[in-house]
Amino acid sequence: MSDGVVRPDELGDAIKSIRTERGMTLLDVSEKCGITVSHIWRLESGKRRWNLEVLEKILRAMKTTICIVVGDMKQVETIGCKEDEDNEVDNS
Repeated sequence: MSDGVVRPDELGDAIKSIRTERGMTLLDVSEKCGITVSHIWRLESGKRRWNLEVLEKILRAMKTTICIVVGDMKQVETIGCKEDEDNEVDNS
């Protein structure tokens, strides 16, 4: 991430990293969000552009938030996002 801009391949790398850390396969995510394995693979590898609807479905399937994906804990605290047990985002 440079100058606050996240490139599609960087986002894909971050998503893949979290997915694998959580022991999830592409198939696991696909089954939970209804997006094909090949589509998710293309997104993770930067071969396809992200859109917010697909990103939201994948993040929910992985029980994470965009704040966790693109930011460190200091950034998360600064913008008021946090991950909780129900995968709800607290924007207070």
